[in-house]
Amino acid sequence: MLKKIQQDFSYYSHEFKDNYRKGVHRLRTILASRAQAQAFVSNAGGVAVVLGYEPETPDKNAQELYALLAASPYIDDAVQTFLGSIYEAGAESQDALYSDSARCLEILHDPVMARAAGAGAVSAGKWIAALAGQSCAAYTGIAAVAASETAMTAVAASETAMAAVVGNATALNAVVTSRVALNAVAASETAMAAIIGNATALNVVATSQAAMNAVAASETAMTAVIANTAAFNTVVTSHVAMNAVASSYVAVAAVYGSTVAVDAVKANETAWATLTGASSAVMGKAAAKLAGLNPADYADMAAIASSSTAMAA
Repeated sequence: MLKKIQQDFSYYSHEFKDNYRKGVHRLRTILASRAQAQAFVSNAGGVAVVLGYEPETPDKNAQELYALLAASPYIDDAVQTFLGSIYEAGAESQDALYSDSARCLEILHDPVMARAAGAGAVSAGKWIAALAGQSCAAYTGIAAVAASETAMTAVAASETAMAAVVGNATALNAVVTSRVALNAVAASETAMAAIIGNATALNVVATSQAAMNAVAASETAMTAVIANTAAFNTVVTSHVAMNAVASSYVAVAAVYGSTVAVDAVKANETAWATLTGASSAVMGKAAAKLAGLNPADYADMAAIASSSTAMAA
């Protein structure tokens, strides 16, 4: 005899999958009603139909159903139901679910569970905090993690936590929109390696003004980006990224300090125009840095040109 969860899974599979177009409409209708939505996200068999498909083998409406549920205010309850049905010890609450570090790693290494854990703002925050060695109970969600210097320093230093960040849009968006989080990521070789190693994450960073401002202001981040040909090419072809580079003497000095980087920028007419169009203040401080001087001692190129010490250097 089938268990209830199996019966429910079969029922919702018919509801959502027998007719792909109507299935999407049915879920949209369910989510439009608070009572129906809450009943649905409390049903382990039902949420498994939506959250449990293999990322590499979606059927014709799997991604659309997932997107609907992920964008709804009920996603965290759905995630708790889904993962709580897999881990009985974590069924009680989000804090109970993510309090076990071994369980959090197991979730990370399973594509289906990792996608689910990262889908909700609450679950993503508690899961990533735990992966970084922090107490999941100390953070209400990914926004709280991204706003905490303590949490983000730990996250940025953790390969596992950063793997979760770059693998989930909810977490990545929270990091990219938080100055605290961006500063921690840009200052960490581990975090930058994770960003550079994930094409989606790298593109998000390269097209975000706030993110690129943080990267361009960090010698650690710029060194990592310039050392990776693919990553630097992404920066060179992004108008947003090159504007950030040209606005930071740290970034300009990093580019001019690498022949390969200069050649890459020269190969792109727009990027080269942006770099060479940097302000006198940026160019002056970059020149000072490249000459081994203190950039803070020189306001701009005029100050460099009028200083015998600077010109000798």
